Amino acid sequence: MQTDDTLFLADPEFANTEEVKLQKAKFLAKEREQLTTQHAIKFNGGQINLQDNSSIRLTQERQCQNLRLVATQSIDLTSSRGEIRKAVTPTDQYVAQRARGAYIATVCQPEAAFDLSFTT
Repeated sequence: MQTDDTLFLADPEFANTEEVKLQKAKFLAKEREQLTTQHAIKFNGGQINLQDNSSIRLTQERQCQNLRLVATQSIDLTSSRGEIRKAVTPTDQYVAQRARGAYIATVCQPEAAFDLSFTT
């Protein structure tokens, strides 16, 4: 189930009970999806796939495609949501690229989250 960009694992009984309680409380939640080898799940701009060997693969292609070299002059940039940011300074470009790299590392390499938590 996914609520507020959170995934969790549940057996059918728990998942159904949770669904009933969400509806009873009139909470808005994304429709429940089940990860299978034929059905990937989109999550936080990434895609989670269940491989045939039962491993799970998370890709962040959109974030990776937005990685750019920092220009020496102000330029227009496209955000991860497709919005155009006008006249972004080299300093702001650098900050954005560092943040994007840190995000990709923490999502795709959870062990990096520990290292990054000590660098800030």
